[in-house]
Amino acid sequence: MVRNRYTALSTPAAIAAAVGVLFLTAMIGVTIWGLNVVAEIPELREDYAAAETTLLFDANGEILGRLFVQNRVWMAFSDIPDVVANAFIAVEDRSFRRHRGVDLRGVGRAFVQNILHGRIVEGGSTITQQLARHLFLGREQTLARKVQEVYLARRIEQSHSKAEILERYLNEIYLGSGTYGVEAASQLYFGKSVSDVGLAEAALLAALPRSPEFYSPVNNPVGARSRRDLVLDLMVEQGYATPDAAAEAAATAVPTPSARTVSALGEGRAHHFIKHVRDALIDEYGSEKVFTGGLRVYTTLDRDKQIEAEDAIDDAFDGGSIPDIDVEEIDGRPTEQPQAALVSLDTATGEILAMVGGRSTDSFNRATQATRQPGSAFKPFVYATAIMDGRYPGTVVADAPLVESIDDRTVAWPRNYDNVYRGPVTYREALAMSINTAAVRVIDEVGVERVADHVRRYGFSTLTERDGREHHRAFALGGLEHGVTPLELTAAYGVFIDGTRGPNPFAIRKVETADGEVLYRHDKVEAGAETDAEPKNHNDINDNETTGSKVLPEAVAYIMDDMLAHVVTDGTGWRAAVGGHRVAGKTGTSDRNVDAWFVGYTGDLVTTVWFGEDDGTPMRYVYAGDGVYEHTDDLREFDFRIDSIHSSIVWRRYMESIAVEESDRDEPPAEIIEVEIDPITGLAASEHAPVVVTEIMVDPDAGVIKLPSPIPDEPTILGPGFHAMLGGEAWSESGHLRTEEFWAPIRSEEIDTSTGLLPTRWTVFRHEVRFIERSRYKLGPAEYAVRNAETLDGEPFEGVYRVDENTPVYELFPSTGLPRDPERPAYWTVPAFPCLAACCRPPFTIDRSVVRPNWCITETANTDR
Repeated sequence: MVRNRYTALSTPAAIAAAVGVLFLTAMIGVTIWGLNVVAEIPELREDYAAAETTLLFDANGEILGRLFVQNRVWMAFSDIPDVVANAFIAVEDRSFRRHRGVDLRGVGRAFVQNILHGRIVEGGSTITQQLARHLFLGREQTLARKVQEVYLARRIEQSHSKAEILERYLNEIYLGSGTYGVEAASQLYFGKSVSDVGLAEAALLAALPRSPEFYSPVNNPVGARSRRDLVLDLMVEQGYATPDAAAEAAATAVPTPSARTVSALGEGRAHHFIKHVRDALIDEYGSEKVFTGGLRVYTTLDRDKQIEAEDAIDDAFDGGSIPDIDVEEIDGRPTEQPQAALVSLDTATGEILAMVGGRSTDSFNRATQATRQPGSAFKPFVYATAIMDGRYPGTVVADAPLVESIDDRTVAWPRNYDNVYRGPVTYREALAMSINTAAVRVIDEVGVERVADHVRRYGFSTLTERDGREHHRAFALGGLEHGVTPLELTAAYGVFIDGTRGPNPFAIRKVETADGEVLYRHDKVEAGAETDAEPKNHNDINDNETTGSKVLPEAVAYIMDDMLAHVVTDGTGWRAAVGGHRVAGKTGTSDRNVDAWFVGYTGDLVTTVWFGEDDGTPMRYVYAGDGVYEHTDDLREFDFRIDSIHSSIVWRRYMESIAVEESDRDEPPAEIIEVEIDPITGLAASEHAPVVVTEIMVDPDAGVIKLPSPIPDEPTILGPGFHAMLGGEAWSESGHLRTEEFWAPIRSEEIDTSTGLLPTRWTVFRHEVRFIERSRYKLGPAEYAVRNAETLDGEPFEGVYRVDENTPVYELFPSTGLPRDPERPAYWTVPAFPCLAACCRPPFTIDRSVVRPNWCITETANTDR
């Protein structure tokens, strides 16, 4: 009989052999798989460093902001309370202190607990496994990853103590709302360090690892409380808390911080200041060290001043004093327009105390990056140059526009902001009233290039070779190729306090590592350790070697300070006056209301407020109804415009709200003397001068300024025309006159209204005029319309020429109301003879009830009375 060849395969031995082969094959496969899995395990590095948050502190040492990839602040285990460690152990790994990395019983227990509670209340992974997964493996859920996790957990337990494992775990674990580790989470949720938390707070922190975002009190306060109470129950069960203490903790409300409490660029305040500091740090240390290196950065920011600065600007828009214009976003430009900036600087130290770089949290810092036209806020530098060259606040300049004929057009420039022209004015009055025509004439006399050379000593980094070029008269009005930044303009005004260019503005006092090693200390901060590295102070003006230099002699700075204080007490800056404080400063509005400024100071605190639209759109608007304003292209017809008035008001609002020390003026330098002058001539008052004022000047014998005093020993004055002081004499292109030859007794006579000459027996209408007896210069008060002229852009140049009582009147063209000789305005001389022309003797009887005043027109008649 032939045996079936398959019969042998049915025997038990054959089956066992087959199973053995399969088992062996499987074991070989598992072994190979296991070896591959183990081979893929990352190296267990002992030098691993967690990405740690860089902390920024304000001037008082309080946390201002955080810079991080992962918001983490490392805490030594010795600084973490036992209640925190016990809370995490109770809910995450009750056998932590007994197992060696893996707890098989814990896996089973967690399974049972989760079944009993109907939800996941315990995890199967130990704290050591969680740490291994977080440090080396990521969150992928696969069998291979689980094997690697167990292997690494065992390795970690073999090489580290329980305290070391728990310290790293409590600093690494993600706890929701962008925080890593118990310290960062505690600061976010409770506003304090983890070293100060109690039982309820510790339980809430331990409640978060299961599902950090779901249980975060920011997102889900109800869920957070439920999970916290579960942790409290587990702590009681395991002996980490008494029932009474747990009940008291459970009765505590869960904190509900705002979702905006912490961001990558700060804690709701000082956004642009923090960005300014961040950029400086990155420039020196690089992004990786700044965002992961756990630096401790101590800044200059005064939190109280920063809050008031932001509130002052917000209130201006929220209160409706400045309209909020809705615009479409263009090239990333924020829709909030107009924009604003505020910088507050301690010029004695260079510390930036407050900085608002805009109304939005965009990346463009208008305080340091926006180059804008300074307008009349630039004029003090022009007058400072003139005073350095021997002039003084009483020097007289003509307030009259420059005029030229272009293609049969009468073109006049510049226009005064109020369209009023006053004739002869002193430097003090011209600066106080922000008279454009006077500033242009001053720079004409001093020399544009001379002024430009002087201005460059103040530390402006944005000036170009074209600024201050020959014939660049607009330089006197802040007409620059690019402009200046608010921060640099603020620092430049500090020179007027004592004549010295102070330290470059800076925002960082000190930089340390997390271990306390000093990397940088500013030289204005008392050093406790040597500085090894010095970060570049981002957006500073110049290198440190240019700071501390004397820009103005102390006596000249005293005069400039006095003139700027007059701007606030008696000029355009009166809205910036702060009760009980001496304020000095200057308004500025650029052409067409594109920029609006006020720069001022009290004591050593200099503050600048700026408004403007990012794209340079004029801030002139029309009312569209329902409280809404819109832009208008018509620069003459508008309902609202923003100018330096608004900047002055916001400046005062800020200064009134901060703690400002009383600012008494220092005693004048020894070189300063007081003199009594005639404000019409700018020289020593004579016997017949109708007005005498007290003015200050530099003693000509002190040798402080370049040229001698503008008040000579034997008083002489300028004739009509523009003034310059050379060699101790009064000089003008129209010649010399002695003081007594200018002023004489003042007389009045009647003038024929029709002819402008002395009346005759045929005169119908007459009026009385006042004049100086010998020179017969006509005196005010008088007022004439300025008309029939244009600007360079073809817009009408209109206004009024208005002189006060006892001010000589310029000789004007009747058709325009502008000086006959705009370069050297001459005074109007009252004629000493009557009209003898035949037309002045009418051959008929005059009906005085119907005749018009200008019935007789002669070449000398002026009917614009």
